[in-house]
Amino acid sequence: MKKRVENGPFGKLLRTIGFIAVLVGALYIATKLVLNPAHAEIPFIGNLVEFAEMVDEQLVHVSFLNDTAYVFLALVAGFLLLLWVIRKGLILRVLLTALLVVGFILDAAAGQSFLAPIVVVRPDWLIDLLASLEDQINELKSLSDYIVPGISLATAFFLWILFSYKKPKRISTFLLSGASTLLFLAILMNYAGNTFFSDLLEPGKIGETVMVILYLGAYLVMIAGSVFGILGFGRK
Repeated sequence: MKKRVENGPFGKLLRTIGFIAVLVGALYIATKLVLNPAHAEIPFIGNLVEFAEMVDEQLVHVSFLNDTAYVFLALVAGFLLLLWVIRKGLILRVLLTALLVVGFILDAAAGQSFLAPIVVVRPDWLIDLLASLEDQINELKSLSDYIVPGISLATAFFLWILFSYKKPKRISTFLLSGASTLLFLAILMNYAGNTFFSDLLEPGKIGETVMVILYLGAYLVMIAGSVFGILGFGRK
């Protein structure tokens, strides 16, 4: 019973905002994956195009999402809020916070992310911030070629721990746990295909199909988990 986490009114508010932020980020990424012309021949994608187009019609009115760094920032902010609200232990809180923040900075600097195969378009303020951190970013990346993918994989793994061991159990966290597993596998395949097996992710090959399905599956399950989380705003 010690591990049970119950939220008061303020905690419920932060938790709901966290789920909303994750929902926005996951919805955007899933929509762009479905509507990407390069993915048109992938099985099951065609069944989702109509829904994705309806969502995209609404997203185009949210102008700041054109800078996709905000999409990843929404995911990071959402996961951080959930982390600090539904978790008691300090070690995972600090570790996952560092992974999420540092990972976002490295991805924004690179203009791409292992968390999703879409370009990270940066607003001016973020470009200025990254310029001020250029020395630190280069120093960190110079430590090993595995730093960036390692942080992405570790992030997905510790997200899985966060949601899998959350007590009391909820449908929302169960689904987010599954999404984290799929995301881990997608990141692993993305990295392996771009580093060790150069022909694995060539357009039209089975490897690319599997990777896109893993990414899409991760964010669709994440959407479902976020919706259940928002609907359960009244739960302690």
